[in-house]
Parts: sequence; C-alpha cells; structure tokens
Amino acid sequence: MGIDIADDHTWVYRYDRPSSKWLTQVEAGRYSTGPYGSGKIGLSITNVPLARQHLQRVRTIQGRSAPHALIQAVISGEVVDQVQADAEGNYELQAPAWYGTTKLEVRTQPLGGPRATTELHHQLTPASLVPPRKMYYSAYAREDAYALDLQYGVHERLTLRGAWSHAQGRTQTSSGFTFNPVTFMALSGQLDFPSTRWLTMLRMWRSGLHLNASVDAQHGELFNTNIAASAGKGPFSLLLRGGQLVQVGRYRSLILYPEIWLHHRAGLLMQANWGLNRLRGPLVQAVTSRSWRFAAGWSFARLRLITYAERDHTQEVYGAEGLLTLRQKSLTFSAGWDINHQVPVASLSVQVTSPFGRLFAHGQRNAHGFTYSQQAQGSIHMWPGLALTPSGHQESAAELRIFEDLNGDGEQDTNERILPHIDAQLYQGGWTRLKTGALYSAHLEPYQRYQVRILEASVRDPLLHPATGWTFSFTADPGRRKIIQVPMQSLVRVAGQITALDRAPLRLKVLLNSEEHAEVYRDGGFALQVRPGRYTLTIIDVLDQEVLAEKSVEVGTVPIHVTIDLEKDRI
Repeated sequence: MGIDIADDHTWVYRYDRPSSKWLTQVEAGRYSTGPYGSGKIGLSITNVPLARQHLQRVRTIQGRSAPHALIQAVISGEVVDQVQADAEGNYELQAPAWYGTTKLEVRTQPLGGPRATTELHHQLTPASLVPPRKMYYSAYAREDAYALDLQYGVHERLTLRGAWSHAQGRTQTSSGFTFNPVTFMALSGQLDFPSTRWLTMLRMWRSGLHLNASVDAQHGELFNTNIAASAGKGPFSLLLRGGQLVQVGRYRSLILYPEIWLHHRAGLLMQANWGLNRLRGPLVQAVTSRSWRFAAGWSFARLRLITYAERDHTQEVYGAEGLLTLRQKSLTFSAGWDINHQVPVASLSVQVTSPFGRLFAHGQRNAHGFTYSQQAQGSIHMWPGLALTPSGHQESAAELRIFEDLNGDGEQDTNERILPHIDAQLYQGGWTRLKTGALYSAHLEPYQRYQVRILEASVRDPLLHPATGWTFSFTADPGRRKIIQVPMQSLVRVAGQITALDRAPLRLKVLLNSEEHAEVYRDGGFALQVRPGRYTLTIIDVLDQEVLAEKSVEVGTVPIHVTIDLEKDRI
C-alpha cells in the first residue's frame, strides 16, 4: 500500500513478491494536475513483467503549449531534455524510458514569463518482450479519458502489442510487434491511427558492441532516421549517440555526437566528446553548430572528482564536478564559470537515506537564474509482506556483502559474518556502508553492467582471497535490490616433498596448473597457498625446460601434504 503526498493525491496498492517475475499495481485517487484537468477521479491497473528483457530506452513525447515556450522533461528532479516550442506551440521531447514505469513531468515556461511550472504528467512504459502465453496490460479510466494497452507473448521471440485511448473527444489506436530472431538482435514496428505514423526500430547487441537504428515515417514520407552505436573493450568505450537525420518538409538536419570514455582500474576517468548539428533548407543557408566536452578526474572509494570544459550553442563552461558518499548520505556537486555570459554556474544535489525514507533535494544556478526541486519518499513496514510506501519508490540498487566463507561453499551461512573493514570500489558510482557492514549503492541504471574491485589494501589477513576475483562485474536488476555475495576464502597451504632426485633441487620449479610456480628448497621441499579446488602440480627443470613429473591433487579447506616421486610420477 502506498500514498503519494505530492500534488497528485494518489493512493497506490502494489503487489510484489521478491521472487516473482510480475509486478501488479492498482492506483486510484484524485489527480490535482495532469493532461485531463484538475480534480479528476481516476483508476489505473497495471501488470508489469519482470523478466530480463531488452528495452526501447528512449520515448518521444509530443504536445502543444504556448508559442515559443521553453519545455522541459523532468524525471526524479533532473531535466533530461529541453526544447523550445515552435510558432504554433508544438514540441517534441526525447526522454529515457527505464524498466517498468517511469514517471515523467513536463514543465512549461512561456516566453518572457515566470519560472517553469508543471503542466503534464506522463507514465512511460517501454516496449519489451513478454514471456510466452503471458500478457502485460495497463488500463486507466478517468472522468473524461480512457486508455488500454495490451502486450501478449506469442512466442519467446515474438510479442504483439495493441493500444487504444480516448481523451478530449479524440480516439487513437496503435498496433505493433517486437521480434527477436536471434539472441543478439531485436526488430520492432508500430503503426498509429489515424495519423498513419509508422516507426521501425532495429537493435543489435554483442559483447562490447551495441547498435540501434530507427526509421520514422508519416503519410508515406520519411520523417526521421536515427543511428546510435557504442563499442567497448577493456577500460575504453566509444559511443556514437547521434547519427541522426531529421527531415521536416524540405528542411534537413544532420546530428553527429561521438564520445570516448576511459575507466582505468586505478581509478582514472577520462571523457571526450564532440557534437555537430547541421541544418539545411531551401530558404536558408546551411547553419552548423558544434559542441564539445573534455573531462578528466579520479575515482576513489567514496569520492569521485572530475574537472571539465564544455561548450554548446548557448554557453562555454569550465569547472569541476564530483560525487561524495558517506554512509547513508550522498552529495553531488558542480561549479564552473560561463565565459559567454560571464556568470558562475553551479549545481548541488543532496540525498539522505534511512530505514524509514529518503530525501532528495537539487538546486541549480545558470545564466537563466536559479531553480531547485525536492522530493521525499518513505516506507513504513507494518508487518512482514506489507509496507506503506510511496508510488515512486521503485529503484535499482545493489548490496555487496563481503563475508568470510568458513566452509568454502560460496554461500553466506548464519555463522559467517560480514567483514565491515574490507572496502570495494564501484567504478560508475559510490557505496554507502550499512549498519550490517555491507556496502550499498542506489539509483543504478537497470540492465547496466557495473564493475567492482575489491581493494587489497583493506584486507588485513593475507591468506584471505575473494572467490569472485579481485575485480568482477554485475548487472543491475530492474526495480530490485540485488544482493551480491563476495565469499572471502582462506588460502590453503599445500606442502610437498620431491623424492628420487637425480639432479640439484635448485634447478627445479613447481608449476600450478601450468601458471603459478614455487621454488624447490635444498631438501626437495616446496610450499604453495591456493584456494580450494583441483590442481595439477608439474615439476620442470628450469635449465632445459624438461617436464619431469605431474601429479593431480584435490585441495579442500584443510592443509595437505603431497609427495612427488620423480620415478613413479615421471611423464
């Protein structure tokens, strides 16, 4: 059960089981703002699939406002897109649509008018593949508006969609599909009536490579073509977030936006991008605008600090930005100087998290003035399985539990405690330390892959090794807190003795699985420290590289002694 105490007086019931692949919500209340006027009574029912899916990450929002007004798309207090309406008041916003339902707020500021005010609220649900013979549905009914959205999984690789809506005397319908012919490619199409607008999207993803392409046509004419690609290898990643060709009548606009990122394991961060926007038309000469951004910084365990220089068509700014995390608090800040307008620019975001709720506040100062926003969310756990939460309290998070694995099974048992002194580095964000000793990071991007490094300097026992390796990665689950267990296992001592020696012991080495090696002492003895598992010990002569003997051993949780006879175990 949840209550949203913002301007929308909305009561929400959410049915959710942690192991379930479906999330069901029933929403009812009086909507004081929205596209259908104020004070409207409404009911909404939604059933969202939670299976791992490939999503359309960007949604287009079209609307009408006052001529030449400034329009902003706001998600969780952050402006994700900003455009200016044309002479007739028409505008088009591009907004990211995360997993499940993303709440989008549209703010409008008339030309020369006061600061931006909230005009509309949207709930964006991206198209996705639905499991076979399952149906996703979303329906709402208000006093003068109705809508129904259905998605049905025909096959594990094919989903059909249909939607119907009626508002302000207008009825609209759409139909479409999402087809996944192979595991790394998806094709989707959608046709809207009565506008006869057709949208086709192609998405491909391979290890380290992603490609998105879309074609938008209306009334039989090409309207928009967009290509976006990204590639990554090791600490480097290259993105092309543009490649967009927009054609409106006889006017054409070409947009290119390449970007390079470097995430070095030592904590070094570097970013460089360059943008080009070229507009051509029959009555105007070609107009070209360019933008760029260069940034470099360092990422520590709880602090990320970056200096940057950037330029777009309105401003050129030099400054610094950073992220600081301390226990249940995080602070995001930036400060710089706008050379074009000769004014300082700055922003500050503060987030405080507790077992009972979360407070988020954001303020920004630029050449156009000062803006701020704040948001409060909380939860009251009444008894197991029932909690009082706000309707927007869905986030992707990760909890890292680093514990001493005493029995070597890789799972945390009741007698295996979390080691609170061991630190880890999250390259794309920061951690906060919970009272249990675990590390926690919130507001992760669903389906995004994050890299973690266990800091060796914080491990006090030299015999402890992470079973995951010192560096590993995980994928953020949508709308869930992901529990990541990192078993710290003690290295087991393997002592051995080489017998039947026919040459000097100092000429010999012991190879472990043909990689690590140990020296042989004068008496023919050797010692290794390994994790539990099966190993092959190989004796070689370092002078002539002759392989003398091999022996397989099974290492458990207790030290063992191995005897290798150069006559009996000789290859």
